[in-house]
Amino acid sequence: MTTFPLHGRDSELAVLRQAHTTVRGGRGMCLLVEGAPGVGRTRLLQEAVRIGRTEGFEVVRVQADELDQYASRSALQAALREAGEGDGEGPEQGVAEQPFWVLDRIAEILERRVRRAPVSVVVDDAQWADPTTLSALRTLPKRLVDSRILWILGMQTASGRSLARAGGSTSRRPPGIQPPKEAGP
Repeated sequence: MTTFPLHGRDSELAVLRQAHTTVRGGRGMCLLVEGAPGVGRTRLLQEAVRIGRTEGFEVVRVQADELDQYASRSALQAALREAGEGDGEGPEQGVAEQPFWVLDRIAEILERRVRRAPVSVVVDDAQWADPTTLSALRTLPKRLVDSRILWILGMQTASGRSLARAGGSTSRRPPGIQPPKEAGP
């Protein structure tokens, strides 16, 4: 697939590069890329993936869609398994009844990957993610703050569903990156 260069996104690209540098230095970080549908949020996340790979990060990419919010499986766990990190332990059925097990398992897998290289977890359309992935996105950045993990979450501002808060702008402005925050308290 051919990707075209980004124009007019110098400040957003600078934030992405700086975040990768900070995480490489040993501190977890979380970025939120927000924008209305059709303004280039997904393209900016594609660039985040490219930067991560260029910088030597192991990249875990999750593409949520509207039906995922009704799923009992974890899209984040599935993405890690596809990357060769699942060992088949634990419940395959009834994941919804084992949310703490799944969160612990995802944390273990990410911590194992971080020993090899910094990790970038890129989730597009996070507002549509399944409940277990949303729970992971709410809790693991704080829990793993001392790990070299960069969490980059793309969200539609007009979706009506939020990871941590309701509301948001519905303007068609270009996607913005919320100021970087360390993943911890």
